[in-house]
Formats: sequence, structure tokens, C-alpha cells
Amino acid sequence: MKPVIDAASSRFPVRPGIRPLCCLLPLALLLAACSPPRTDDASVASDYQVVSSPVKAIVKEVLVKPGQQVEEGALLLTLNPEIDPMAHVMEVTRNVLGDPGAQKQNGGMPARRPTMEDMMAAVRADQDNVREKSNRWAESAGQVVDVLVKPDQAIVPEQPLLAISSGDFIVVARFKEDEVKQLRLGQRAQVQLMEQVIEPDRQGRRRDTDRPSEQIFSGSLKAFGDVPAEGSPEATIEAGPNVKVVARAPVQIVLDVPPAQRGLFRRGRAALVTMQKD
Repeated sequence: MKPVIDAASSRFPVRPGIRPLCCLLPLALLLAACSPPRTDDASVASDYQVVSSPVKAIVKEVLVKPGQQVEEGALLLTLNPEIDPMAHVMEVTRNVLGDPGAQKQNGGMPARRPTMEDMMAAVRADQDNVREKSNRWAESAGQVVDVLVKPDQAIVPEQPLLAISSGDFIVVARFKEDEVKQLRLGQRAQVQLMEQVIEPDRQGRRRDTDRPSEQIFSGSLKAFGDVPAEGSPEATIEAGPNVKVVARAPVQIVLDVPPAQRGLFRRGRAALVTMQKD
């Protein structure tokens, strides 16, 4: 007489391959439960304004210092720009007299001779131009975090002069509600900013795609909820066989960013956040 289990096995045979899967399923569930929460539904929430030089110049005076709070429109520093005033006056004069239709009929020459009023308007425009390029103002209120130049230093166009931050370097990450319950204040996190790269698709066509940068920034969970005045969505769409709405809750990750990398943190830039297990 055969054992009952053999009879059952002959009646309900187990197909090859099912038994290994049944053994791996609990292990996969255990690993998923132990893996740290991770989300790419994250973005930079802080502002970082880099003030640059519009022209080649010499730094005349630096009026602020690191840690100082400034208001929007505050004068930050002054420059001695290298500008050819006469060349700019002539350029403005040509613009004042610039009537493309009349010049075409006049062999490319101005339709009329410049008057004294034209020259005075050009001089006033040049004065405004020099003033604009000689002074750097704060475009928004914040704290001066980096001063990169000093008086009498020679600078080139587009060279960063200083930077202003609206506060801490914060990334807002949105996790599923069951994941948020696992988090605590002060918990460590790793943040990778998303960068756009061009990759070929299956048809060989080049397309833009986002992927995490290799550089990793360390931070910690500062607060639950979104930063003030942020209109973040309460839910997001999760892709899958059956599309469904998954409720997500935001948390704030505060980062310690080296000065050389602070310019990467532009408001709204996407990020990948991985929380660390204790």
C-alpha cells in the first residue's frame, strides 16, 4: 500500500520548476521587506543663486560676506568693467538709426545723419550699460553662502562671483505611506541627482533619458511633510499591469553639499533618494 502523500502527489503532480519558485518567493518577500525605502519621486526644493560677471572686469569692492542675509535687489559687489565706451556709443547710435527698410533703399547706409539728440541718447544708454555691468545685485532674498572673489581680482565673463542660498539644501522625497511609517527623524539618506543623457533606443534612434548621476550626496531626514508654500501632489500614478493611484507622503531630506557642487542643486531638479537602514 502506497503512502497517502504519494497518492496525493500522483493525483496532483507538481510541475517541474514550481517547487524552486515556491522556495524563492518567501526569500524575495523577506529581502523586499528588509531593503531600505527608495524613490525617484523626488526633487530639489531649495534655491541656489550663482551671481556671475557679465564682462571681463576687475573686482572693485565686495560688499557682503559669507553668512550674511541679503534682501532682493541688495547690492552685492561692484566691478570695473573693461568696456570700450566709444564702440558702445556707436553701436547704440546705429541701433537708433537702424531702419532696415530705409537702409536697404539707401545702399545699406543709415537713412539720415545722426543728430545731437541721437548721440545724447546713445551716451545715456552707454551710461546705463556701464552701470548695469559695474554692479551685481541679488535677484532674490537669501543667505550669502559662497564668496569666490576678492577686491582687485581680475575676472572673465561668466565667472562665478558669489552665491546666495534661500536656506538649507533640501530634497523633497515622496514615499508610499507604508514606507513613511518606517522612517524616523534624523535617519540617514543618500541622494543622487538625475542627469539627462542621450541614448539610442531599440530602433537605433537617439532619445533623451534621465538617469542617476554617479555622485552621491549624504543627508538626513529633517522633517515629515513638504516645505512651506510647496504645492506638491498628494498622490502619484504607479505603473503596472493595472494602473492605480498610490498615495504618497513627502519628507524633507537636508543635505551637506560641498561648495564646489552647490551649483548643481537647482530648484525642481529630479533626484533619486535611498534611505539608509540603521
